[in-house]
Amino acid sequence: MHTLLAAPVTPLAIVLGKALAGLAFGLVLASAYTAVVLLFLPLRPNPILFSLAALLSSFCFSAFGLCLAAPFRDIPQAMPPATVVRIVMVFLSGAFVPLEAASPSWLYVARLLPLTYAVDALRQAVNGPVNVRGFAVDLGVLFLYAVVFLIVTAWLLGKGDV
Repeated sequence: MHTLLAAPVTPLAIVLGKALAGLAFGLVLASAYTAVVLLFLPLRPNPILFSLAALLSSFCFSAFGLCLAAPFRDIPQAMPPATVVRIVMVFLSGAFVPLEAASPSWLYVARLLPLTYAVDALRQAVNGPVNVRGFAVDLGVLFLYAVVFLIVTAWLLGKGDV
């Protein structure tokens, strides 16, 4: 990473490039999983809304992964904290248990997690009916989280401590 930081590019350009590569990889995986699921389940997602939700979700979580990894020097150091964060987020975001069944404190924490908005957007795109305002809020929040994660990651890389 230090070699990359010596090149005439900004930390933000490096982070954005890595995030776009993660976005591409995430879209390939999402497409493959979606194709397999659609073979076995009678789902008919709205293709435009589903694509938008998958695109912003992939970008947001690519940036999130970079943000989690930036403070660490190598992969073995980054994996335990990243795994804890991901597991907590999966179980609190409404991916397994609907947020309607959540306690008020759980709901408060869930609303702080980006995965909550990704799950809601994808559920609306697949199951309908689509609440246009809610769907737009989901996409907007995912975009804002992505921007914040990119800025924080670029700042961490630019500090020189990494």
